[in-house]
Amino acid sequence: MADVVLFDHIGKTAGSTIHRVLWRVYGRKRVFMSTIVGTHQERIATLRDGLDTPRPSVATVIAHTGYGLHERLPPQHRYRLFTLLRDPVQRTISNYHFEIQRGRLSASVSLTDWLDQDLSRAYNVQTAFLGGLALQQHLDGRALRKEDFTDDLLERAKAALRAHEVVGLTERFDEGLLLLSDAFGWSSRETCYVRANRGKRRARRASPTPEEIEAVRRANRLDAALYDHGRTLFETQLAARIPDVEDRLRDLRQRNRIYALSVPNLRRRLRRRAGRAARALGLRPGALSPPKP
Repeated sequence: MADVVLFDHIGKTAGSTIHRVLWRVYGRKRVFMSTIVGTHQERIATLRDGLDTPRPSVATVIAHTGYGLHERLPPQHRYRLFTLLRDPVQRTISNYHFEIQRGRLSASVSLTDWLDQDLSRAYNVQTAFLGGLALQQHLDGRALRKEDFTDDLLERAKAALRAHEVVGLTERFDEGLLLLSDAFGWSSRETCYVRANRGKRRARRASPTPEEIEAVRRANRLDAALYDHGRTLFETQLAARIPDVEDRLRDLRQRNRIYALSVPNLRRRLRRRAGRAARALGLRPGALSPPKP
């Protein structure tokens, strides 16, 4: 039997930064990812095969599939779960801009129209993920319906949250990282990070109107209640496990400032800037990138 850390990754909750931490802790070859819609059934079948052994090479799983995945994996292992929640209004608005940035949504589609058009990304997403609807959608092909979003679903999602060893909050990422380090035995050196996949174009667009924000709140009523429940769990976990939180936060942030100036991170930033410049000039993405050492 092995311990397998399972990150139930809800979209737009700082998961890309967590990915990089997991790569540093476990090594890329031992991190299994199922994060692309339309490929989950095939990827999870591959994961099952990889775990169907007494000593699997997979140490951690990052999955967008939804809560309940661990119940469909080989039972001889212990699956240790964690997840992150985000304020539902901020998460939804961030996802809207991300969809436009990625070219999957026309900029002519308003935020309020998008709320009605895309249940899987705009409507009580966190409750659907933790309440079991997302898993049925991705692995069983069951379509989402508004009538499925009930108070019973919310209660199932709350119970699922309580089954996670760590419940983090995007807005308090560093404290959540301390909880993860404490729960899973990660070293302070391994958990240095720089923010990844932050939206770069949102600031150029008009801020949502009060009417749009209210529409987002109405579309995410269940998520608001789930977030309040998750915040209570987070505060309880933090108080119980990290009594010296302020001292440890100072240490983490100091190490991150040093890590951000390290050669690999500076080189990575240069490559990103060179890629953007190349695209602006119509060149291939790596044409202006600095050579690898």
